[in-house]
This record gives sequence, structure tokens and C-alpha cells, in this order.
Amino acid sequence: MSKQSPHIVTNELLAKYFAGEASDAESAAVMMWVAESAANEEAFVQQKMLWEDLGAVMTDDATTHTSFDVDAAWANVKTAKATAVSNQRKLERRNPWIMRIAASLVLLGGITYFLRSYFAEVQMTEVASASEIINVDLLDGSHITLNEESIIQYPEEFAANLRQVNLKGEAFFEVEPDTVKPFVIHAGPAIITVLGTSFNVKSSAMEDTVAVFVATGRVSFSVGTQEVILTPGEKATYTAKSGLLASTGGSTSTGVDQFWRTRRLSFAGHSLPDVIDAIEEAYFVDIELENEQMANCRLSVNFENDSLNNILDVIALTLDLKVSKSGNVILLKGTGCPEN
Repeated sequence: MSKQSPHIVTNELLAKYFAGEASDAESAAVMMWVAESAANEEAFVQQKMLWEDLGAVMTDDATTHTSFDVDAAWANVKTAKATAVSNQRKLERRNPWIMRIAASLVLLGGITYFLRSYFAEVQMTEVASASEIINVDLLDGSHITLNEESIIQYPEEFAANLRQVNLKGEAFFEVEPDTVKPFVIHAGPAIITVLGTSFNVKSSAMEDTVAVFVATGRVSFSVGTQEVILTPGEKATYTAKSGLLASTGGSTSTGVDQFWRTRRLSFAGHSLPDVIDAIEEAYFVDIELENEQMANCRLSVNFENDSLNNILDVIALTLDLKVSKSGNVILLKGTGCPEN
């Protein structure tokens, strides 16, 4: 079930985030808040600069974990900020125009230096697949299976409290558990957040959709203020045209969401229309039934590394059907089955 998530971020939550004390959900909320607007991003950068100036954040090469008093630390931040403002006003009263210009130059120079130094240090690696499926191993122990015509981008070294990657196309993720460093995937407008689990993400620019299917664990799938929590066997899809994020369910038990990787389809008493839907998605074909009575037929069979023709032959033999083709459409003919 989807729910609204306003991602309200307070100064106290930012302090916990910079101190490395934020939970995975809180860290994800901060990242979502930053992405919502340029104003949020600017506020985040300014608060981070102030926090780092006070030496309150652990560096990436720290070898021990320090326990922070967040309330006390944030009180120090507020005090330091108030003192700085007071001193600036005293100087402005002495020579207001010069001091305002100087303060503006210092602020602009500081922000520019921070942005250049902070973001320049993040070296991104890009892996692109062409006409083959490839495997990518990350330094944190996570494993990615990248589908054809897909691109994954990730930093050479993850940040101290977050693991972020960018995806274009489709990939299956097996994320190494880490309770203090959530794994976040940016796929178009969507943000997928996990701690440690396995799931499939498909971002289709052509269809303008992003779909997530969870194999194990729990996954947060969000777009803007919309969010859905998925558990094993559940699937959700975001459609840009409608702007809606919703659980779709249905055919996930057939294995079609993982067919590109496993080459397996499994039917256990599925109706013939559900079987056809799965085959159409797996093999990129159009299949039609000759009459509505055939929708009552059900099928129980497993396919693995089978050709489309072999699958159709098995279905036809099992349900006493005939297969014919009319242009690009495959037609299944038969008398059908009685209602259960």
C-alpha cells in the first residue's frame, strides 16, 4: 500500500545525519529532501559547511566510531552561527559597504571551494552493457547483474554513511547488508532505498516507467512524495504519464520479472490469460485467444531455457489447442475449457 511521505527535515535531523547517527530511514529522508528543490540543496550544503567547520563530522578514513551528543553539538552550531552573525554586524557598523562586499565575496568563494573540492573527490565509475548480460562486483560486497543495453554508475569509494549508485536500464541487485550505510539507487525520477536485500529494478525511458520487484528483504521505492514499501514477491511501478506510483502484483509468481536473468517461467494452476501475459513479456510477442471460453483453461508447467516454439507446442498439446500465425500475431485456437 502506498503512503504519503513529506520528507520533513529539521535541523536536528541534519545534525544526526552529519554526525553519522541517523538511521537508514532518516538518511534516505534527508537525501530525498535534498533532491526535492534547489533551495533544499543549498540549505544542505550550507549546514554541512558549517558542521564541518566545527569539526563535528567523522572523516572517511576514521577507524573508530565516535558517539556524538547530537543535541549538544547542534547547540554549539547555533551558538557559533549567532556569534559569527554578531561579529559581522559589528564590523558592518564600522564600514558597512566594504564589509558587505567582502562578506559576499568570502561566502561565494567558500561555497565555490566547497562544491569543487567536495564533489571533485567523488570519482564515478560507469559500466555499460551492450548486447550481453554482465556482472558487476562492488567494493562493499554487493553484486549487480546488469541486463542488456543498461548502464550503472557508482563511486570508486562509497561515502561514510551512504552507498549511492545510478541506473539506466535494468539490473538485479544483491546488496550486502550494512545497517549504518543504506544502499540508494537513483533510477530516473525514482529513489530505491535498502539495507541489504535482493531485488530487480527496471527503468524504461521508452515506456517512461520504473518498476521494482523484490526477491528478498524490504525495499523503499519512492518518487517525490510518493512512497511504497515492498516485501518479498511484491512489485511496484511508477508511470511518468500518470505520475502515479502503485503496487501492481499479478504475474510476479510466474518468474517473468526475472526471466531475462534466469530464463525460467513457472506456472502453477495459472489461467491461460496469465500464462499468455507472461510469455508476451518474456519473448516480446503478441498472442491472442480465439474465444473467451479459452480463458477458463489453466496450466501447471515449468519452462527453463526453452524456445518460444517449444513453449507454444507444450501448451497446445496440454490444452488441446492449435497454434497459428497471422502476421506478427500468434493465435491460439480451441474449444476452451468449462468454468470451474
